[in-house]
Amino acid sequence: VGFTALSATYPPQKVLGILSDIFEEFDRLCEENDVDKIKTIGDAYIVCAGALSDIRPDDAERVVRMGLQMQEVVTRIAAKEGVDVAVRIGVHTGRCTGGIIGTVRFHFDMWGNGIIGAVKMEEMGIPGRVHISDATARLIGEEFSLSVAHEEMEPSFAASYAIAKSFVVEPRPPSVSMDEDNMS
Repeated sequence: VGFTALSATYPPQKVLGILSDIFEEFDRLCEENDVDKIKTIGDAYIVCAGALSDIRPDDAERVVRMGLQMQEVVTRIAAKEGVDVAVRIGVHTGRCTGGIIGTVRFHFDMWGNGIIGAVKMEEMGIPGRVHISDATARLIGEEFSLSVAHEEMEPSFAASYAIAKSFVVEPRPPSVSMDEDNMS
């Protein structure tokens, strides 16, 4: 959120530099969390867990954890650069299919309920927050604190995307370093 305004205000090199810094950090987070980067589309960064590798019981937890870390990265880089940008992150758990598409500038892509559900969560989300579906909420552990975003989805939405309810993941409190300045 804010990248279009950023593009209209700053030279292309600065916008590209900021996005590159953010995406390099996101790439590192993919490695740390064992999450697969699927692609970027403009300022959107798409990942999944369990589709390109073995399904693990903590797939949803790793993606949600990465979403929180992504928010921290964007907040830190935006403050360092003095720009007003944020990201909305949507997470859904569901089936998807993927493969190589096209013959000219071909690329790997994924589609299906799992992907569309995540897109819908992102679209309905709050800038600076991680928005998840009830399907994902059922799979994540107690390390995450959730608040209800949408108590009951409209019936056709629920039927189309297999999402009956949605939540916002509460951000973790900032870490406190135990250096001499914080000791009393």
